[in-house]
Amino acid sequence: MALPWWLRNVAAFGTPLTGQLADNVFFTRNEQIFAWHDQPTLAGFLAQGPATMAANIAAAAWNSFFDVLLLPGTVIVGVGLVTLTLGWRRRQLVSASALWAVLAFGLITFVMTSVAFPVATLWGTFAHASGPLLVGLAVLAVLGGDAFIARVRVWRGWQRPNAWMAPAALVVLAVTMTAFQLVSAGRQAKQRDRQVAAAAAAVSFALAPNSTTPVITDHPIWLSEALGVPALALPDEDAASVVDLARTFGARAVVILDSDLRNPATLAADSSGCLEPLPVSSLTDLPALTVFTISEACR
Repeated sequence: MALPWWLRNVAAFGTPLTGQLADNVFFTRNEQIFAWHDQPTLAGFLAQGPATMAANIAAAAWNSFFDVLLLPGTVIVGVGLVTLTLGWRRRQLVSASALWAVLAFGLITFVMTSVAFPVATLWGTFAHASGPLLVGLAVLAVLGGDAFIARVRVWRGWQRPNAWMAPAALVVLAVTMTAFQLVSAGRQAKQRDRQVAAAAAAVSFALAPNSTTPVITDHPIWLSEALGVPALALPDEDAASVVDLARTFGARAVVILDSDLRNPATLAADSSGCLEPLPVSSLTDLPALTVFTISEACR
């Protein structure tokens, strides 16, 4: 499963090794993932102090449990956790079973991402590695539901085992919640797609026809797809760093869609005239959209 990522790293960075992994440990804020000059360091990490480190770990653990597991998994995860608790207390989980191995691996991943990568995991480190734990909890949910139906059968004196009831109920609940989440995510994606399409139409004139010159933006994946050109992530650093990034990769424009994340006025004021604003606000209904071109003297 890791082969596509290794091939991508070779094509983009010239090495299959995940060199940024060590940097992610020292994050003090997630925006450092886009760092150009201000790379995360051990000294900066230790300067946070024990209280902040502990708070970050607690926030990461809560995010991984509630936002990644419980909220999307709802009933399935809830029933799986209850089954795990009861099975552990009654010693009904076989330590050598394949299910236990999956659960143990998932728990180790949960702990490692929360403790070793507390800041980075808020942007999806555990979410991308939560598969084993989710699968294990789903299996436990089916087993727990089946055990519950067996108890009800004894209580009510049913003649048939009705083994289909628990899986059917879980499937109905899972499909319902999945449909709700897909509709919600679809609406958010469509809204973002309209924003990016409007931004791309407004800034396309800043690029030469059929140009493959990269742009720098706070939404590189979306805007790269919309414009059909390479996009660089806007670093959360000063204007000099942004201009140096543009000079290094030959970028000619800086596009900011969310001004609440980066202050365009401050960025322009500190750029010594290197960032020249374009009047694109009149071409779109996106008041937060800001587009800068890199002046010829600063390229």
